[in-house]
Amino acid sequence: MSLQEYYVLTGYSFFFYGLFLFILMVALLLLQVWTLSRRLDVHLFNENYFTQQEIAMFSSFPLSLLKTLAYIRLITFPNSLRKRFGDATARDKISIFDLFISHLTMLILSIEVLILLNFIFAMMLNYILLEFVDGAGEV
Repeated sequence: MSLQEYYVLTGYSFFFYGLFLFILMVALLLLQVWTLSRRLDVHLFNENYFTQQEIAMFSSFPLSLLKTLAYIRLITFPNSLRKRFGDATARDKISIFDLFISHLTMLILSIEVLILLNFIFAMMLNYILLEFVDGAGEV
């Protein structure tokens, strides 16, 4: 197997692994839109923390995912949204299941970023091998 074939195979394997994790993350995020919004909108989705335009914007489906991501960040990293939510906490208003799913979603999101960076690096390395190395080197 040549070095070029190795990097192409590595790039495709990272692509399909990342695609699988992306689908899993979207499924978890949709689950959390249904569960977290029901529990936290009563306490946090008001004019104390969001403007009128944000409330109107984040009430519809595609943009409600961003609101759910803000809730997930509030649950997993409470200090990261201190500017918006102040000292409000969401951990006492959710179940252990929601806490676990929030941490799992953040973990998958972090892995997705690493896979994306690795995929880009593998494709760049493949391009460098195709352009500058004339097929020299076998693995």
